[in-house]
Amino acid sequence: CDDAEPAMKPGEAEICDGLDNNGNGVGPADEVDDDGNGMLDCDERCLDIDGDGYVAIACGGLDCDDDDDTIYPGHAEECDGVDNNCDGQIDEGCGSCTLYVPLQYSDIQDAIDVATDGDVVCVSAGTYAGGLEFDGKAIEVIGIDGPAVTVLEQHESFGVGFHGGEGLDSVCQGFTIDNPEGAGLSIMGSSPTIHDVVLVGGASPPAAGIYMSGSSPDVSDVLIEEFFTDWGEGAGLTLYSSNPTLTNIVVQNCRTEGGDGGGVWMSNSDPVMQNVVIQGNSAYMMSGAYAGGMYMEDS
Repeated sequence: CDDAEPAMKPGEAEICDGLDNNGNGVGPADEVDDDGNGMLDCDERCLDIDGDGYVAIACGGLDCDDDDDTIYPGHAEECDGVDNNCDGQIDEGCGSCTLYVPLQYSDIQDAIDVATDGDVVCVSAGTYAGGLEFDGKAIEVIGIDGPAVTVLEQHESFGVGFHGGEGLDSVCQGFTIDNPEGAGLSIMGSSPTIHDVVLVGGASPPAAGIYMSGSSPDVSDVLIEEFFTDWGEGAGLTLYSSNPTLTNIVVQNCRTEGGDGGGVWMSNSDPVMQNVVIQGNSAYMMSGAYAGGMYMEDS
């Protein structure tokens, strides 16, 4: 179509030069100067649009997404379902995440509902609705940025519930459960794994940070504080006929004004306890209450 221009011939790849390189009579739509600044639109896209120091791959650069300044070669990989460092891999080093909140699902329970045994639900930093129920699934639900920034807020009942016979391969990790109206963790007839969790507040019966019955969970690196109940025992941790493993646990500043064991109350239970700190808790009852720290009955 132009014998004097070697860059124009049938089959030639289109490049950003303002020419009809392949001679098909149709120039690329972006080989125009829409804003009248003297540069073709396609050239402007090769100016490091997002300002992260890297030009787009399409322009011969290394940036795999030049519209996002958090995606470029050398950026730390995040567990978010995105290739943050442009190495062609997604979430390397993040373990085996299979479902993402909020990237795929805005609500954690929605992700749990579609999950199947073996799935790992990875939850990024943020504040989410509590009242989660594992529904007997052998899945992991992990706050990948940790409990300081991954929070389950006010719930009308428990914060997280295990009521379907879950085993140790059902995992809850990396959350703060803030101000549940009932138990922070409700564990009945189940034995899940609980790790790196902070439980704060709560005012309605049965208001235990962790309430368990007929269960043998593995609980580690957990802080329980500031739970209160005016009816019932064990504002911090309540064990009925349960044999949990408790490692690196702090129960503090919890109180009951309707029963025994302001911090911990157990009946017919045989827990294995290692490095468990119970401090600043209290129990009060008009007729007399026992053990502000820990009350044990047939245990």
